[in-house]
Amino acid sequence: MRFFLVETVHSLIKFTKKFKSKYLSIVRRLGKKRSIIAIARILAETIYAMLKNNTRYIEKERMETVNPDKLYFKRLEELSLKKINNMRRVAKDSNVNGDSANLIYRGGIKDC
Repeated sequence: MRFFLVETVHSLIKFTKKFKSKYLSIVRRLGKKRSIIAIARILAETIYAMLKNNTRYIEKERMETVNPDKLYFKRLEELSLKKINNMRRVAKDSNVNGDSANLIYRGGIKDC
């Protein structure tokens, strides 16, 4: 079991912020090999708590990836709002009203 936990820890410290920051703080005090074992123990405790409480592990930093569609549309909406605001600014600077503002902004409506 220890072998599998240690192998898993190597991936965890590579891909998760929580375990990586914990690893880096322990490395300063104990060294690389001992800190890997310490993180493996933390992982074992986390797995035990998950099994005991029948819960899933969701890292706080990665909660957005639980629903990637929601994140995608949120970013798309932010980008479109930036482009609309740029169109309004260009139209205001060049004193153009209406649909002509769309044509001035980067050569046409298709880019919006």
